[in-house]
Amino acid sequence: MTHARVGLFGGTFDPPHVGHRVLVRSAALALKLDAVRLIPSGQPWQKTTVATSAVDRLQMLRAAVLDMAPQPGETWQIEVDDRETRRDGPTFTIETLIELRAEVGPATQLVWLMGADQFANLPTWHRWRELLDVTHLAVTARGPEGLAELPTEVQTLLSARGRDALPDLNRPGADRADGGVGAEGTPDTSYACGSIVLFRMPAVPISSTALRRQLQAGDRPRELLSDGVIDLINHLGLYR
Repeated sequence: MTHARVGLFGGTFDPPHVGHRVLVRSAALALKLDAVRLIPSGQPWQKTTVATSAVDRLQMLRAAVLDMAPQPGETWQIEVDDRETRRDGPTFTIETLIELRAEVGPATQLVWLMGADQFANLPTWHRWRELLDVTHLAVTARGPEGLAELPTEVQTLLSARGRDALPDLNRPGADRADGGVGAEGTPDTSYACGSIVLFRMPAVPISSTALRRQLQAGDRPRELLSDGVIDLINHLGLYR
């Protein structure tokens, strides 16, 4: 990962659908991302059951990503990161972020992408107060509820760390090679993590739970799933 600003989007992707595609592209353009990494969870600790295995979900996501490619003239890139599917035991976002930060060094901006529902649920995440030590958070409202009713802890965090935009990579002192130098001669990595920003995306009225029910009933909604994902679902006999 050699990009300056990388969006990270995690989840079960069970299955990957048009809502994921719209969120990724909206974030890439609105946040001026160089790349987006999709990180399917292996054993998500907050979900007791997942309809399909990590291996099957990884295959579906790799098929879906072919339809998420940047359009002509766009310079951002997209890829699938399978580290969580290879990890034994429960999957924790903070552990993934710490791994990634160690790999990219202090200068790369990491931006964890999430919906408003996940953001509101942040206090239930493992070691959630450490997230902003290694990443920015970019939050979008995927429905009409927006950010109107956040828990007090999350509202306090947003008030303290909310920004209109991600820190400018080209600002004075923001040396991409070493993280820049602060006033006391120490590395300045404040632009690489620590902020919460909001971005907009078109409303996509889709429920993964309802979509799985459709699939179990034999429906194959091509307006919601890519052809490659539908082909895999049929070939592997998923959601029966």
